Amino acid sequence: MDTLLHAKNIFIMARGTSKPVGYYFEHLLFSLGLHCFFINDYNLSESFTRLVNKDDVVILFSLSGQTKKILETARMVHLKEAKIISVTSFQSSQLNEYSDLNLYCHTEDVNTKKDDSISRIGFFILIDLLIGSLKLKLE
Repeated sequence: MDTLLHAKNIFIMARGTSKPVGYYFEHLLFSLGLHCFFINDYNLSESFTRLVNKDDVVILFSLSGQTKKILETARMVHLKEAKIISVTSFQSSQLNEYSDLNLYCHTEDVNTKKDDSISRIGFFILIDLLIGSLKLKLE
């Protein structure tokens, strides 16, 4: 929690069906008064990573933890020494290797290349829990 509360900027990135999760999280973080940006166009990932510094936090959503564009972003952010929070399903993944904090949710399947209709309800529940904890810290 303190990582998010003390960040100069919070950047969120998600692809495919995980994008609504990013929008939702951005909205809730803004409502708490935190400086937050959802990078909704993955073509901008290279641009925003040039802006990131060690005082920022980058939150990356990837059900599999293997999404190519998310991994490329994680590598660049890691070099800039910004904090990385990964949100994936329960499994080891490449994304976890770059992350300072790994958050997990349950899913029956992670192969979004064949079926991007896999439920992201676990992501939404995790966000609600995080927001609830942040609200308590801010009181």
